Amino acid sequence: MEDKTNILFSVKLTSYSQFWRIFHWKFLHRSFLRPEKLSKMNPSNSKLCWRCHLSTNADWSHIFYDCTNIKPYWNEINKFLQAIYTDIFVLTKSLILLNVVNSNNMKKDDLYLLWTMLAIARKCITRRWNSNVAPTMLEFLSSLKKCILMEKRTKELRTFPKPLVNSPWRKVLNLIDTLQMEPNSS
Repeated sequence: MEDKTNILFSVKLTSYSQFWRIFHWKFLHRSFLRPEKLSKMNPSNSKLCWRCHLSTNADWSHIFYDCTNIKPYWNEINKFLQAIYTDIFVLTKSLILLNVVNSNNMKKDDLYLLWTMLAIARKCITRRWNSNVAPTMLEFLSSLKKCILMEKRTKELRTFPKPLVNSPWRKVLNLIDTLQMEPNSS
């Protein structure tokens, strides 16, 4: 029961933006039609995964995590998140699909960052829905920058303006700046 409460709490803590909270809610409630679901609605639709064309069980877990074409994307996201969270962070299937954090050491600001960044990573996947091409790290970083700007503006409208320097997003912005300076960042 505690996990279910935490999963639902993660929707509230994801972003200041209603856009991202609604997306996160839809994701957790599996609102996106997968090949496995579409084939039940219309038997002429294939059950095969549209990315790898191998899995005959292209369910929620496969489309968002288990597909061999999506694994490299999550590996890149994992590297990015490990650079932010260092020793307390491990990207797991339950974290990606349900926001279940296996560590009690994370502060509220860190959870907010993590759940918002995971929502952005998932949104990049849904932007390529029904496509055989997986999202890229560049797409993720571009969406992340837009989200950070929106978070900053939303927070400023809700509270007294506070500089982003004291924001939990500062370490993310620093990492993005570092990655963009590297010649072969993908």
